[in-house]
Amino acid sequence: MKLRKLALTSLLITSSFSFAGDWSQLTKLGQINAGYSSDIIIFSADDMHNPAGCATNHYEVNPSDANVEFALSLLLTAQSRSASVQIAVHPTKCGVSNYPLVTRIKLHP
Repeated sequence: MKLRKLALTSLLITSSFSFAGDWSQLTKLGQINAGYSSDIIIFSADDMHNPAGCATNHYEVNPSDANVEFALSLLLTAQSRSASVQIAVHPTKCGVSNYPLVTRIKLHP
């Protein structure tokens, strides 16, 4: 009984983490495109992470899945510092532009 509870708890924790975003390896940013009327950001990175099988030359930040204002601030900071980032993307869904859909971004020193 105790083993079953532990297995169920592990499954629930793993499921919630996997939905929260599938993280890329450390990468550097390329171009950043913002100002679209739909409030999305399109950006590129040296290494693409694409578990959903979307188009692979850019990422998309969409206000339905992430805070676009915070994401843009973090992206511009990373680019100005030449810092590495990790990008979490939705594991099964592409953005409206058919690019991997960003859910979170980590800035590394």
